[in-house]
Amino acid sequence: MTHALSRKLAGAACIAGGALRLVAPSAQDLEPEAAQLVYLTVDALLLLGLVGLYGLSADWLGRLGLAGFAVAVVAICIIRSQGAVGAWAYPVGSGLLGAAMAVIGGLGLRRRVHGRLAPAAWITAFAVGAIASALASGVMMMAAGIIFGLGFVFAGCSLLAPPRDQRPTEA
Repeated sequence: MTHALSRKLAGAACIAGGALRLVAPSAQDLEPEAAQLVYLTVDALLLLGLVGLYGLSADWLGRLGLAGFAVAVVAICIIRSQGAVGAWAYPVGSGLLGAAMAVIGGLGLRRRVHGRLAPAAWITAFAVGAIASALASGVMMMAAGIIFGLGFVFAGCSLLAPPRDQRPTEA
């Protein structure tokens, strides 16, 4: 697979997963099985986008980025295991995922790759989620999820944009 195709597939998965994450709160209105299918689709797309994003960024993410990526993958598995292990899995998994993406976002801001919007969104989502947890605010938690999803949409857009060295320069 070519580098360009990898970027396109990862970008598409990030955008689709992030966009579905934006509307995921409305899945509560569906039948339980249908809602779970929506959540599974969101998590699968985010996981595919994350794998592609990491694969394309591993060289500059370093060890800390690898740790963030590994924690993010495990966190998605914990979130998906909620039905088998109990209600504790979602808040623990989402907190770990938020922290992992904040780490990856911080590294992205420091290295100035994948734009600034995606990293800033992941860091903001983690901060809003932490405050929401402390205040037990459902509205703030929903906002954190929306900001988190936007981070993936922004990352996907960045992946679909031409690489910096191929962008036209202004005259």
